Amino acid sequence: MQKYFISAKILRSGPIYNNMNKTRITHCKHGHAFTPENTYWKKNGKYTTRDCKICKDAYSKRRDELRRQSKPAAQRRHPKPNEIDMAWAAGLFEGEGTITMTRIKSTKTENLTCSVIIVGNTDIEIVQLFHKWWGGWLRKRKKVPGKKQAYEWALRGKQTCVFVADILPYIKTQRVIQKAKLLLEAEALRRHAPMRGQEALTTQARLWEYLIEFRRLNKRGDKTTDALQALDS
Repeated sequence: MQKYFISAKILRSGPIYNNMNKTRITHCKHGHAFTPENTYWKKNGKYTTRDCKICKDAYSKRRDELRRQSKPAAQRRHPKPNEIDMAWAAGLFEGEGTITMTRIKSTKTENLTCSVIIVGNTDIEIVQLFHKWWGGWLRKRKKVPGKKQAYEWALRGKQTCVFVADILPYIKTQRVIQKAKLLLEAEALRRHAPMRGQEALTTQARLWEYLIEFRRLNKRGDKTTDALQALDS
């Protein structure tokens, strides 16, 4: 059977194409057959258009790849603190802060994750300094009877990379260094890997593995065990 090729977008009705025998149009301009499985119908005003799904998917992949390549890294939104301040923040963070990854509740997609950094202290001026240098959110923690009011500073998403990059040179404990590098790896994957279509499922599965590793590193009791093993050795 002879093949007839036209543009990937075909008008089924309209005065311009009344004399066109549309039943003879079997392939798009790239040679893909307009089978029921490979045809995408779309209402466009008073016309109905038809697209080749293979061409449409290829275009979407090229567009998403260009977007990922041009996607900007996390931008600093506040003046960078000096070295002394960053060293002080790193020391306090090792004792009072945590790096983790949480699950985002979504009705459309499962296993969505988000990087989170938290610092808690009873001195509100301390958490205000973190907020001043790196942004984020401040809130009061739930008051525990018999204890002082505690405050919390939190940072989420790709802005966590700015904070981790600032304090990483001053961190001394291996556990915190490991979690900091793990966060940078996860955010680099989130930035460059596909986040749409079927390929996004693979990206989400890899990010979910990072979340499980963070849970293992943040598990209570592991720090004491590691310290005892270090003393024994």
